[in-house]
Amino acid sequence: MLRFLQPYLLYVAGAAVLAAAFGGWTARDWQCKAREAEVMRRVADEKDRMQETINAQSAAYEEAKAAAAVVSVQRTHTIREVFRDVPVDASCAPPASVDGLLLDAVEDANRTVSGSPR
Repeated sequence: MLRFLQPYLLYVAGAAVLAAAFGGWTARDWQCKAREAEVMRRVADEKDRMQETINAQSAAYEEAKAAAAVVSVQRTHTIREVFRDVPVDASCAPPASVDGLLLDAVEDANRTVSGSPR
C-alpha cells in the first residue's frame, strides 16, 4: 500500500510547490504594485508642489510686469513732454551745409523712387 500512495504523494507535493510558488509570485506582485502606487503618489505630490511654486513665481512676474509697464508708459510720456516743452538751443542746430546735404539726399531719393531723371 505504501507503493500505491507514493505517486500520489509526489503529485500532492508538486501541487503544493506550484501553489506556494504561485502564491509567492502573487504576493510579490501585490508588493510591487503597492510600491509603484506609493511612488506615483509621491511623484504626483512633488509635481503639485512644483506647480504651486511655478504658479507663485508666475503671479509675481505678472505683477512686476504690470508695474513695469505703468512705469515705462509714464517715463515715455514724461520724456515726450520734456522734449516738447524744452526749447532747443541754437548751438544744437546742424550746420547749413549738412542741412542742404540732407535736403539734396531726400530729393534724390524721391526722384529715384518716382523714376524721374535728375
